[in-house]
Amino acid sequence: MGTWPIPVVLRRGPTSDMETGGEMTDEELTARYNYDEFIPTKFEPWLNFEASPPLGTPAPDFPLWHLDGTPTRLSQVWSANAYTMVEFGSFTWPYCGMAASSMEAIAQKFSPRGIGAVFLYTHEARPGEFYPHLTSMEQKFRHARDLREKLGVRRAILVDSLEGACHRAYGSMPNMTWIFNASGVPVYKSDWTDARSIENGVEYLTDVRERRDRRERLAPFRVERLDYRTQDLEAFYRGLDRNGPKAVREFRAAFG
Repeated sequence: MGTWPIPVVLRRGPTSDMETGGEMTDEELTARYNYDEFIPTKFEPWLNFEASPPLGTPAPDFPLWHLDGTPTRLSQVWSANAYTMVEFGSFTWPYCGMAASSMEAIAQKFSPRGIGAVFLYTHEARPGEFYPHLTSMEQKFRHARDLREKLGVRRAILVDSLEGACHRAYGSMPNMTWIFNASGVPVYKSDWTDARSIENGVEYLTDVRERRDRRERLAPFRVERLDYRTQDLEAFYRGLDRNGPKAVREFRAAFG
Protein backbone atom coordinates (compact mmCIF):
# COMPACT_ATOMS: atom_id res chain seq x y z
CA MET A 1 0.00 0.00 0.00
CA GLY A 2 3.03 2.25 0.31
CA THR A 3 3.91 4.86 2.93
CA TRP A 4 1.03 6.96 4.20
CA PRO A 5 1.46 10.59 5.19
CA ILE A 6 -0.79 11.99 7.88
CA PRO A 7 -3.55 13.60 5.76
CA VAL A 8 -4.40 16.75 7.71
CA VAL A 9 -7.60 18.10 6.21
CA LEU A 10 -10.25 20.54 7.41
CA ARG A 11 -9.79 21.04 11.16
CA ARG A 12 -13.37 20.72 12.31
CA GLY A 13 -14.40 19.76 15.82
CA PRO A 14 -12.29 20.53 18.94
CA THR A 15 -8.92 21.99 17.93
CA SER A 16 -8.00 24.13 20.94
CA ASP A 17 -5.69 22.96 23.68
CA MET A 18 -7.93 21.40 26.31
CA GLU A 19 -5.81 22.69 29.19
CA THR A 20 -4.52 26.10 28.13
CA GLY A 21 -7.17 27.17 25.62
CA GLY A 22 -4.49 27.71 22.94
CA GLU A 23 -4.49 26.19 19.48
CA MET A 24 -3.17 22.64 19.08
CA THR A 25 -0.61 21.79 16.47
CA ASP A 26 -1.53 19.14 13.90
CA GLU A 27 0.65 16.63 15.75
CA GLU A 28 -1.01 17.42 19.09
CA LEU A 29 -4.45 17.20 17.55
CA THR A 30 -3.71 13.80 16.01
CA ALA A 31 -2.23 12.43 19.24
CA ARG A 32 -5.06 13.64 21.46
CA TYR A 33 -7.80 12.50 19.11
CA ASN A 34 -6.19 9.04 19.05
CA TYR A 35 -6.05 8.84 22.84
CA ASP A 36 -4.04 6.01 24.36
CA GLU A 37 -6.22 5.53 27.45
CA PHE A 38 -9.98 5.37 27.94
CA ILE A 39 -10.19 7.87 30.76
CA PRO A 40 -12.78 10.71 30.92
CA THR A 41 -10.25 13.53 30.63
CA LYS A 42 -9.04 12.07 27.33
CA PHE A 43 -12.24 10.93 25.61
CA GLU A 44 -14.98 13.24 26.91
CA PRO A 45 -13.71 16.47 25.23
CA TRP A 46 -14.25 14.89 21.80
CA LEU A 47 -17.92 13.99 22.32
CA ASN A 48 -19.53 16.93 20.57
CA PHE A 49 -22.74 15.67 18.97
CA GLU A 50 -24.73 18.73 20.10
CA ALA A 51 -22.59 20.89 17.81
CA SER A 52 -22.81 18.54 14.81
CA PRO A 53 -24.27 19.73 11.48
CA PRO A 54 -28.03 20.33 11.59
CA LEU A 55 -30.56 18.32 9.64
CA GLY A 56 -31.95 19.86 6.49
CA THR A 57 -28.89 21.87 5.41
CA PRO A 58 -25.95 20.82 3.20
CA ALA A 59 -23.32 18.96 5.23
CA PRO A 60 -19.52 19.35 5.10
CA ASP A 61 -17.54 17.14 2.75
CA PHE A 62 -14.30 15.33 3.57
CA PRO A 63 -11.72 13.08 1.91
CA LEU A 64 -11.93 9.40 2.81
CA TRP A 65 -10.13 6.24 1.71
CA HIS A 66 -11.23 2.78 0.58
CA LEU A 67 -9.52 -0.20 2.20
CA ASP A 68 -7.25 -0.60 -0.84
CA GLY A 69 -6.02 2.96 -0.36
CA THR A 70 -8.06 4.49 -3.19
CA PRO A 71 -9.15 8.01 -2.25
CA THR A 72 -12.76 9.12 -2.35
CA ARG A 73 -14.92 11.75 -0.68
CA LEU A 74 -17.98 11.70 1.51
CA SER A 75 -19.81 13.58 -1.26
CA GLN A 76 -19.10 10.73 -3.69
CA VAL A 77 -20.67 8.37 -1.19
CA TRP A 78 -23.89 10.27 -0.58
CA SER A 79 -24.39 11.20 -4.23
CA ALA A 80 -24.43 7.53 -5.32
CA ASN A 81 -27.91 6.77 -3.96
CA ALA A 82 -31.20 8.40 -3.12
CA TYR A 83 -30.25 8.00 0.56
CA THR A 84 -27.10 6.68 2.20
CA MET A 85 -26.63 5.32 5.72
CA VAL A 86 -23.22 6.16 7.19
CA GLU A 87 -22.29 4.33 10.38
CA PHE A 88 -19.24 5.70 12.22
CA GLY A 89 -17.23 3.33 14.42
CA SER A 90 -14.18 1.16 15.00
CA PHE A 91 -13.06 -2.33 15.92
CA THR A 92 -12.61 -1.44 19.59
CA TRP A 93 -16.13 -0.12 20.16
CA PRO A 94 -17.97 -3.35 21.07
CA TYR A 95 -21.37 -2.18 19.88
CA CYS A 96 -20.10 -2.03 16.29
CA GLY A 97 -19.64 -5.78 16.35
CA MET A 98 -22.87 -6.30 18.26
CA ALA A 99 -24.85 -4.35 15.66
CA ALA A 100 -23.04 -5.70 12.59
CA SER A 101 -25.43 -8.49 11.60
CA SER A 102 -28.52 -6.29 12.01
CA MET A 103 -26.97 -3.41 10.09
CA GLU A 104 -25.88 -5.75 7.29
CA ALA A 105 -29.45 -7.07 7.04
CA ILE A 106 -30.83 -3.53 6.79
CA ALA A 107 -28.31 -2.66 4.07
CA GLN A 108 -29.28 -5.72 2.03
CA LYS A 109 -33.00 -5.14 2.54
CA PHE A 110 -32.97 -1.58 1.27
CA SER A 111 -30.27 -1.74 -1.39
CA PRO A 112 -32.80 -2.63 -4.15
CA ARG A 113 -34.77 0.46 -3.16
CA GLY A 114 -31.91 2.89 -3.81
CA ILE A 115 -30.49 3.06 -0.28
CA GLY A 116 -26.73 2.92 0.15
CA ALA A 117 -24.81 1.92 3.28
CA VAL A 118 -21.18 2.38 4.33
CA PHE A 119 -19.14 1.99 7.51
CA LEU A 120 -16.79 4.90 8.26
CA TYR A 121 -13.75 3.92 10.33
CA THR A 122 -12.82 6.48 12.99
CA HIS A 123 -10.42 6.05 15.95
CA GLU A 124 -10.09 3.32 18.55
CA ALA A 125 -12.69 4.25 21.14
CA ARG A 126 -11.53 1.58 23.63
CA PRO A 127 -7.85 0.91 22.89
CA GLY A 128 -6.22 -2.19 24.40
CA GLU A 129 -3.08 -4.29 24.09
CA PHE A 130 -4.35 -6.15 21.01
CA TYR A 131 -5.81 -3.09 19.28
CA PRO A 132 -3.96 -0.05 20.63
CA HIS A 133 -4.53 3.62 19.83
CA LEU A 134 -3.76 4.64 16.26
CA THR A 135 -0.43 6.19 15.30
CA SER A 136 -0.36 5.70 11.52
CA MET A 137 -2.63 5.24 8.54
CA GLU A 138 -1.12 1.80 7.87
CA GLN A 139 -2.27 0.70 11.32
CA LYS A 140 -5.70 2.27 10.79
CA PHE A 141 -6.16 0.30 7.58
CA ARG A 142 -5.13 -2.94 9.34
CA HIS A 143 -7.70 -2.40 12.07
CA ALA A 144 -10.38 -1.56 9.52
CA ARG A 145 -9.65 -4.78 7.61
CA ASP A 146 -9.97 -6.73 10.86
CA LEU A 147 -13.36 -5.12 11.39
CA ARG A 148 -14.39 -6.57 8.05
CA GLU A 149 -12.87 -10.01 8.54
CA LYS A 150 -13.45 -10.66 12.25
CA LEU A 151 -16.69 -8.77 12.91
CA GLY A 152 -18.44 -9.49 9.62
CA VAL A 153 -18.94 -5.97 8.30
CA ARG A 154 -19.67 -6.48 4.60
CA ARG A 155 -20.77 -2.97 3.73
CA ALA A 156 -18.15 -0.79 2.06
CA ILE A 157 -15.69 0.35 4.73
CA LEU A 158 -14.19 3.82 4.30
CA VAL A 159 -11.36 5.18 6.41
CA ASP A 160 -11.23 8.70 7.86
CA SER A 161 -7.99 10.68 8.10
CA LEU A 162 -5.70 9.93 11.04
CA GLU A 163 -6.75 13.08 12.88
CA GLY A 164 -10.41 12.21 12.31
CA ALA A 165 -11.50 15.36 10.50
CA CYS A 166 -14.78 13.87 9.26
CA HIS A 167 -15.55 12.11 12.53
CA ARG A 168 -14.92 15.26 14.57
CA ALA A 169 -17.04 17.40 12.27
CA TYR A 170 -20.04 15.13 12.74
CA GLY A 171 -19.83 14.95 16.53
CA SER A 172 -17.12 12.37 17.36
CA MET A 173 -19.49 9.87 18.97
CA PRO A 174 -18.04 6.34 19.04
CA ASN A 175 -20.86 4.70 17.06
CA MET A 176 -23.26 7.21 15.54
CA THR A 177 -25.24 6.88 12.31
CA TRP A 178 -26.24 9.54 9.80
CA ILE A 179 -28.46 9.30 6.72
CA PHE A 180 -27.82 11.71 3.82
CA ASN A 181 -29.85 12.36 0.71
CA ALA A 182 -28.16 12.47 -2.69
CA SER A 183 -27.55 16.20 -2.35
CA GLY A 184 -25.57 15.81 0.85
CA VAL A 185 -28.31 17.00 3.17
CA PRO A 186 -28.57 14.97 6.40
CA VAL A 187 -32.13 13.76 7.01
CA TYR A 188 -31.46 11.54 10.04
CA LYS A 189 -28.78 11.53 12.70
CA SER A 190 -28.42 9.49 15.86
CA ASP A 191 -25.67 9.64 18.46
CA TRP A 192 -26.02 5.87 18.82
CA THR A 193 -26.34 3.15 16.18
CA ASP A 194 -29.54 1.25 16.91
CA ALA A 195 -30.70 -0.99 14.08
CA ARG A 196 -34.40 -0.68 14.92
CA SER A 197 -34.29 3.11 14.97
CA ILE A 198 -32.34 3.22 11.71
CA GLU A 199 -34.63 0.76 9.96
CA ASN A 200 -37.63 2.79 11.08
CA GLY A 201 -36.03 5.93 9.67
CA VAL A 202 -35.12 4.31 6.36
CA GLU A 203 -38.63 2.89 5.98
CA TYR A 204 -40.04 6.38 6.41
CA LEU A 205 -37.59 7.93 3.95
CA THR A 206 -38.24 5.32 1.26
CA ASP A 207 -41.94 5.99 1.70
CA VAL A 208 -41.26 9.71 1.21
CA ARG A 209 -39.39 8.94 -1.99
CA GLU A 210 -42.26 6.81 -3.31
CA ARG A 211 -44.79 9.53 -2.45
CA ARG A 212 -42.71 12.03 -4.39
CA ASP A 213 -42.59 9.64 -7.32
CA ARG A 214 -46.41 9.72 -7.21
CA ARG A 215 -46.21 13.53 -7.46
CA GLU A 216 -47.49 14.15 -3.96
CA ARG A 217 -46.74 17.65 -2.74
CA LEU A 218 -44.55 17.31 0.37
CA ALA A 219 -42.97 19.79 2.77
CA PRO A 220 -40.28 18.96 5.35
CA PHE A 221 -40.74 19.47 9.07
CA ARG A 222 -38.65 18.76 12.15
CA VAL A 223 -39.37 16.14 14.78
CA GLU A 224 -37.60 15.17 17.99
CA ARG A 225 -38.00 11.86 19.77
CA LEU A 226 -36.18 9.71 22.30
CA ASP A 227 -35.35 6.24 21.03
CA TYR A 228 -34.37 3.25 23.17
CA ARG A 229 -31.69 0.61 22.67
CA THR A 230 -31.03 -2.77 24.21
CA GLN A 231 -28.19 -3.02 26.72
CA ASP A 232 -26.29 -6.31 26.66
CA LEU A 233 -23.37 -5.94 29.06
CA GLU A 234 -22.25 -9.54 28.63
CA ALA A 235 -21.81 -9.07 24.88
CA PHE A 236 -20.25 -5.67 25.48
CA TYR A 237 -17.55 -7.09 27.73
CA ARG A 238 -16.86 -9.88 25.24
CA GLY A 239 -16.18 -7.13 22.74
CA LEU A 240 -13.85 -5.34 25.15
CA ASP A 241 -11.96 -8.62 25.70
CA ARG A 242 -11.08 -8.63 21.98
CA ASN A 243 -9.21 -5.37 22.51
CA GLY A 244 -7.14 -6.63 25.45
CA PRO A 245 -7.30 -6.60 29.28
CA LYS A 246 -6.37 -2.91 29.37
CA ALA A 247 -9.64 -2.00 27.64
CA VAL A 248 -11.64 -3.92 30.23
CA ARG A 249 -9.77 -2.39 33.19
CA GLU A 250 -10.15 1.16 31.93
CA PHE A 251 -13.85 0.78 31.18
CA ARG A 252 -14.51 -0.65 34.66
CA ALA A 253 -12.50 2.18 36.21
CA ALA A 254 -14.49 4.80 34.29
CA PHE A 255 -17.96 3.35 34.74
CA GLY A 256 -17.75 0.75 37.49
